[in-house]
Amino acid sequence: MKLKIKIGASMSDSDKKAPYLEARDALAALIAQAAHEGGTAPLQLAAAVLEEAFNTLQATILGNGLDEEALSSSFMTSLASAGRFWSTCWIWEQQKPADICWIHYNKTSESRIGADFALLVATPGTHTEPPGFRMIVIQAKLQKPDEVNRLSIEQAPAWGAKLADGQRNPKAEAAEQALRSLLDDANARSIDVEQDHFQLSKLIELRNRFRELNKAQDLPEPDILYAIWPAGRSEPLYRKLADAIADIQSHELKKEPDASACQRRKITQSIDIKYEDRLRHWLLNVACGGGDSDDGSGGVSMGATEAKTAFDAVKALCSATIILDLSGTGLGLALLNEIGLAPAPALEPVIPAAQDDRPTLNM
Repeated sequence: MKLKIKIGASMSDSDKKAPYLEARDALAALIAQAAHEGGTAPLQLAAAVLEEAFNTLQATILGNGLDEEALSSSFMTSLASAGRFWSTCWIWEQQKPADICWIHYNKTSESRIGADFALLVATPGTHTEPPGFRMIVIQAKLQKPDEVNRLSIEQAPAWGAKLADGQRNPKAEAAEQALRSLLDDANARSIDVEQDHFQLSKLIELRNRFRELNKAQDLPEPDILYAIWPAGRSEPLYRKLADAIADIQSHELKKEPDASACQRRKITQSIDIKYEDRLRHWLLNVACGGGDSDDGSGGVSMGATEAKTAFDAVKALCSATIILDLSGTGLGLALLNEIGLAPAPALEPVIPAAQDDRPTLNM
């Protein structure tokens, strides 16, 4: 296929377009022509978007000394960019755009409940399950170079340290006892998130609140993960909250003798790093198969009305809430309609005063 398109040729002044729009339209024409010969796609649109996002993160962001908040923001931006790119350039079977909508940002939410961001992902479904939404709540952690086998997940506020020489910090002691109670019986406890608590305690509280919502609204429990951003350019990893709880229970509580609260040592909030648990692989299984096992089974999805209820619940509990439509069916638009969010208007591209010597696009 060889095409030659003169960008901006034969236009009167009144018909001139912005160069960006001309270039975009020329590219759209090429994509439309290629789509007639596209055949069968080599992968799902959802997989293309996620692979692109992780490749962008790996090639341009990781290993540059950014903190966990900057890495999380970069990951969300990579998702947005990848969604728009592959929606525009998809030349195979017709699918709705895989777009992203950054719904809200509230920095104070993390300090209250302990989660960095939530993804509300529309998945394409399987041969047995229709397209639907999965809620994924993520707390990011940055792996330090010396954290080879275990990762600290303890947030370290000013009040969090226990003092040396037998002195006790009352706030730290109260938070420690609350965490110990949650670890002893995580399903039956509740904490006041407005008070000083460790991040792990707040994540357990978030999960318990969703379980209560599940009973009242018949909603599936969200996936709650630690995303582990690497110190270098290796792949991001993950650990599920349930696995983190079991890990700390095994390492910290079962080997501890009975003692009064004032005699107990501080709980070390750290978890095993499992290098085979790659965040990219897990999200690909969720997005392309609807589940989180190797064959994509086991996931429970929601329709747009249920997803709206879940969105209303989680937006007060996470710093950012993002809708990502990877279903190829336009399911994300149905949710935006439920929420009542109007699409943002497109920017008006700039038209330079002089438009001479325009390039020729050769294909």
